[in-house]
Amino acid sequence: MYNIKLYRVYVFIKDSIKRSRWIKILKRGYTMKKLLVVVEIVLFSLLLALAGCGSTPPAEPEEEPAKAKLIAPFVIVSSEKSTIKLNWNKVDGATGYKIYYSTSEAAPSDTVDPSSVITIDSGDILSADIENIDPGATYFIWAKATGDGIDSDWAMSLAKKMSNYNANLSSLEVIDYTLTPAFSPDVYNYSLTSPIASDVEVITVSADPDDINAVISGDGCQSPFAEGQEENTITVRVTAEDGVNYNEYTIHITRGEPVVEEEEEEPEEEDGEGVGVLKLRVQHDKDNKMLILNCRDGEGYYQWHINGIVRKTTRTGRTHIDISHLRPGTYTIGVVVFKKEHTIHYSSKVTFTVDED
Repeated sequence: MYNIKLYRVYVFIKDSIKRSRWIKILKRGYTMKKLLVVVEIVLFSLLLALAGCGSTPPAEPEEEPAKAKLIAPFVIVSSEKSTIKLNWNKVDGATGYKIYYSTSEAAPSDTVDPSSVITIDSGDILSADIENIDPGATYFIWAKATGDGIDSDWAMSLAKKMSNYNANLSSLEVIDYTLTPAFSPDVYNYSLTSPIASDVEVITVSADPDDINAVISGDGCQSPFAEGQEENTITVRVTAEDGVNYNEYTIHITRGEPVVEEEEEEPEEEDGEGVGVLKLRVQHDKDNKMLILNCRDGEGYYQWHINGIVRKTTRTGRTHIDISHLRPGTYTIGVVVFKKEHTIHYSSKVTFTVDED
């Protein structure tokens, strides 16, 4: 490119010499031939100088490109009782990993408690366990890949709520009976210290879970025996919040003889009016949804009513009545015993209260 420009300069000067303004120079003794030689020398020197300026400078050493930051691993979280199990994908270029766990949602920093950080010194190890966690707590899991000065950023993988695996009872009883041995959460087999009378239609098993989120089945009011059955086993099952772990508590019961009560002299009767008073015992089940009723057995029919409305008629003085539909308040439960002639033999009333949930 420079050669072409110099050539054009040379031609321009050569043509200019021929013009009249160069005549004075020629009169001083210079001939056209000499003048052209001088111009060629000057232009040649100028060409060399410009050629040197246009040469390529020596190449400087290239800087190494900055290393790309690693990508944080993706962690899959599962749990098994008091252990959180972690698995993550392999990150290209990683020489290790760090896992941070906490019940706080705040992101980890360089000053986090070392006991809350699991350090993996190999890029090929892709799993870890966090043990002795608190059941029911929510854990936040963060992870980062580490390398040769190119660690990834911390990334939260998952907020994991740990389900409670507690499947124990805090209490167990059969109303009006005694368990043997005495209840203990880690004892699962019981019996009663006395048999259940054969004329008892309903017994109540009361059980409370140690963890409020556990689910209980097999408790409440129930018939102790099937027809002709002399022995039975009541099973109370407790399923933990995690839906996996469970415990079963069993109560072995036996049928006994009917309760024989001392005969009492019957009071005189009056048509249409009760002249005798029964001793009526009223209990609630643990959920306050059933009334458990007991009074002295007698000949005739037992008519049970709440606030004057008949709810049930039985042949015995032991039964239960559903009160789950009643609104909170105070009610009167009454029983009237009729003989076959439909005359009132005994009657009794007791008040009870339905509380708000």
